[in-house]
Amino acid sequence: EQPDHLITREAVFNSDATASNALNGIYNQLFRNSYANGGNRSVTFLGGVSADNFRVTSNINEIIEFGQNNITPPNSWNLDLWSSAYNVVYMTNAILEGINGPNNLSEETKKSLEGEAKFLRAFTYFYLTNLYKDVPLILSTDYQQNAITSKTDSNQIYEQVILDLEEALPLVPQDYINGERTRPNTFAVIAFLARVHLYLGNWQEAEN
Repeated sequence: EQPDHLITREAVFNSDATASNALNGIYNQLFRNSYANGGNRSVTFLGGVSADNFRVTSNINEIIEFGQNNITPPNSWNLDLWSSAYNVVYMTNAILEGINGPNNLSEETKKSLEGEAKFLRAFTYFYLTNLYKDVPLILSTDYQQNAITSKTDSNQIYEQVILDLEEALPLVPQDYINGERTRPNTFAVIAFLARVHLYLGNWQEAEN
């Protein structure tokens, strides 16, 4: 039976309101999850420690390993970084599968959900491949298949990031929703796409 505190995918995509709330849940996870929240287990901090932008004064072994660029497999902070990023990937895939399956959503809502979900997936994979290079490219919610997926060449990851951003570009609004800079708009997608091309050395594409 369906648990009292959860709703099924069919129920989520039965109305614009519940589907939009599901997308809001991803933004909530970005704020709460380790990799994106700016805390001491985030890309911001651990990447900064590894690059010597921060001086390590802590005696916590997990931080010391990042500071010494000698991260061992049991490092739980590294696990938090990795798993929280893939948690966001899973949720964006769930949104994309939901809007492409049976649903009662308006075309406007489907367009908005697809654009933002693809932006968020690209955003997450950009950091995953820059941190770990070759990582599993997960594009579905089939957890049994995902569990045995091997790593993908980073060039293919970048191709997917660019594809997601290019497909998101015509789908997101040109203006910020309600004037709040909390959701991606056209110019956020353009700026991020340019950044991706800069990382790849595609100077002309970045300028365009």
